[in-house]
Amino acid sequence: MAAVESLASQIRSEVQKLYPHIVRIPSSTKIRVVSEIAQVNEEAQKLINGSAYDEDVIGSPNPETRQLVGQSCWQQIVGRNATRREHARLLL
Repeated sequence: MAAVESLASQIRSEVQKLYPHIVRIPSSTKIRVVSEIAQVNEEAQKLINGSAYDEDVIGSPNPETRQLVGQSCWQQIVGRNATRREHARLLL
């Protein structure tokens, strides 16, 4: 295991030399982004199921958030559940 970690460290060092403009994203940021994506997906599912949902999340002006909501709707349109398919069709 130590050999793998040593090799990974060497590779990271070489990559940083070759591409100094690349910035490493801290793990805390990655966790926050994953959490936000999970929240958007959860609210999109509530919307498609006809449940109460957070309008601030669904109606966000953020293009990535809107893309995730749209993606959830399209997934339901091609799904087998007729009720969800109809809700998603109305939303789009």
